[in-house]
Amino acid sequence: MLRLLKSTKQFLIHHLKKYNMIKQADKDLKSRWLAIFNALSLESRKALKSALQDLHEDSLRKANYSWTKHKAPMALYWKVVGVYAGHLAKSIKLM
Repeated sequence: MLRLLKSTKQFLIHHLKKYNMIKQADKDLKSRWLAIFNALSLESRKALKSALQDLHEDSLRKANYSWTKHKAPMALYWKVVGVYAGHLAKSIKLM
């Protein structure tokens, strides 16, 4: 019993460390992309935001279509593309 608890604790510590590393990498990537987006001119940011919003909507439409055709891997792919495009579009400031 003690051995099982020790291995469970080690497992949890290992995965918590991995989670924190991923979380930090996401934070670093987000700040890098925001700096790149903010360096663009206002017109460029508007065009990029519009393109990403279009990609977001189109990808989610394709995901739903793929799901209705029982093509789960493609539905997942388009869903992920749509979500990322949506997050990127929301991160672009137009001020």
